[in-house]
This record gives sequence, structure tokens and C-alpha cells, in this order.
Amino acid sequence: MEGQERTYDVCMSFAGEHRGYVRQVARAMANSQVRVFYDGFVKDMWGRDLSVYFEEVYYSSSRHCMIFSSREYVTKTWPSFERAHAIARQIKQKGDYILPVTMDGTEVPGLPKTVHYEDARKKSPQEIAEAFVRLLRSGKNAG
Repeated sequence: MEGQERTYDVCMSFAGEHRGYVRQVARAMANSQVRVFYDGFVKDMWGRDLSVYFEEVYYSSSRHCMIFSSREYVTKTWPSFERAHAIARQIKQKGDYILPVTMDGTEVPGLPKTVHYEDARKKSPQEIAEAFVRLLRSGKNAG
């Protein structure tokens, strides 16, 4: 995984109930020249096998995965699918891939309790985006 060129700087995993907040984060990051996988930005999904496509995005095509955890997130099928691949990547490269953001205090199942979360109840979408841009520019990034 190390040294591999990635298509995206970050992929976004979230429940549809939080699309508005996540869209604002994604737009702010894209405006800062961050390569973001946000499904609302992708125009060519028609006819694709999304299980194959999302496995690639959440496991190998992104430098980081930003998970927006909530009660809804942990119970839905597609977010659970995305999360499974992100956690597999987190394990394989020994951490520093998943960047969790809690929407309501819900933790990401499968992540160690010691991983730090940002809190969307206390930070605006712009603040979350700015924190990611700082992280990316600092050079502290995953594979």
C-alpha cells in the first residue's frame, strides 16, 4: 500500500441523513484542491457494479477515509459495506487511514477506542474541511 498513487485524497462514508453536512465538507475540501470521493460528485455510476467500485474506492483508491458516524450510519447496508473495506485497509496499513467524525456521539464499530474523533456537533463543515486540509498539507497521511 505504501507509496501507491491514489486517485483520491479522501473518500467520504456517511448515512444519507447527513448528506447536507457532508456535501458542505466535500465542497469546501474540493475548493481547496483536495481530490474528494463524494458520491454526489461522481457522474458515471450508471450501470457500474457498485460493490466492486466502492470496494476499490474505500480500500485502495483513497489516501484517507472520512467516516461520519451516527446511529443511522451504523445500521445501514451501504455505509456498513464501505466501513468494512475502510477498516480492512486501516488494519492492513496499521492505522492512520480512517478519520472519524461523529454526528451524534456514535462511535465507528471496529475502530479502537483510542482513535480521536472530530465532533460535527461542535464543528462546522468548513472547520472539518480545514482540519483535513491542514492534515493533508502537513504530510501526515496514509499510504
